[in-house]
Amino acid sequence: MHGRNEFCFLKLIGQLSCPFIRSFLSVMVIDYGRGDPLKLLANKGVRTFLFFVIAGTLTCVGLLMSFSFSNESELIIHPSQKEDYLQIYLLDEDHLLVPLAIAQEQDLDRERQIEVMVEYLCGKQELKGFSSFFAQSDILDQVEVVQGSAILNFNDRFLSYESEDELHLVEALVWGCTQFQDIEEVILQLNGEPLTVMPLAQTPLVQPLTRSIGINHFESSNGSLHDSVSLLVYGTKNIDGTHYLVPRSRRVSKDVVNSLDDQLLAVMADLSATGTLSSTMEEHAITLVNDDGILELTLDQSLLNSDRSLKQDDVNELILSLCSLSDIEGIRLHCGEDASGCENGTIFTMEELLYNIIEPS
Repeated sequence: MHGRNEFCFLKLIGQLSCPFIRSFLSVMVIDYGRGDPLKLLANKGVRTFLFFVIAGTLTCVGLLMSFSFSNESELIIHPSQKEDYLQIYLLDEDHLLVPLAIAQEQDLDRERQIEVMVEYLCGKQELKGFSSFFAQSDILDQVEVVQGSAILNFNDRFLSYESEDELHLVEALVWGCTQFQDIEEVILQLNGEPLTVMPLAQTPLVQPLTRSIGINHFESSNGSLHDSVSLLVYGTKNIDGTHYLVPRSRRVSKDVVNSLDDQLLAVMADLSATGTLSSTMEEHAITLVNDDGILELTLDQSLLNSDRSLKQDDVNELILSLCSLSDIEGIRLHCGEDASGCENGTIFTMEELLYNIIEPS
């Protein structure tokens, strides 16, 4: 009976990660089995105590291993380096589109950059936490960029996507192509013919397509896709321990957002909304003054941590959301002299910002 108990205890001890605890408990059990002085203590109560020590230790180790340390989102001004990255829109496990900045080869022409982008949508590189759209590769026959339009001609392998991802696929193609300043609109073709609807779920297309279609719509209906005004709001999402900045569109009536002030109020209200994105913004967090397209953004105490550092995720959401408004040329940030990690007077423009950078593995 002693041998059986000893074997069970040693098996449990062998799973411990701390060498010191393993050695100490192993000696106790083995000495007990050999009849050494510790055997005198080896009554039923001691054995029960020893069992719970081991079980408790294993539980603590398991909790520590399962706890994921997360990194805050990062927003970088890199006007000279942004051309070194290609923005790819891929799906996360909740089927939200996440823009990822991936390093690209130098001196690629525009057509080749779009081809590379489509290759990522076909699963060119497996990225942890994200999935591509297509089951097949080589779906694109030709890319042509003419006078601000990107014309993408697909072949029959284009039909290898899932129908439930159809709207997100359109958004990924349009937003991916229009990341370049010389492309404002996108035309999708299948075997040389312009698409009026997408082939699987029959999503209607009014071509040419622009970013006005929005991204990550929470509406279940496609009927208002081309009717209302689309405002872009960014949130933060934790994916495998890293915080990613994720855009989503809020569709509002044109009558509601006639002025820039109305748009600012709509964006700020949405940043306080709850959902799959973890925005925690509050309306009183900033003071906004519009001056010739440059928005003066003054942060108050609610966007500072107890150590006077910026609440980086919240600030990044705010900067990207405001920079996305069409009438805003840039954001000049003010956050007080005692705030750490903030350069007062820094101007952010959407054309210069890099975020969600994926480093080469």
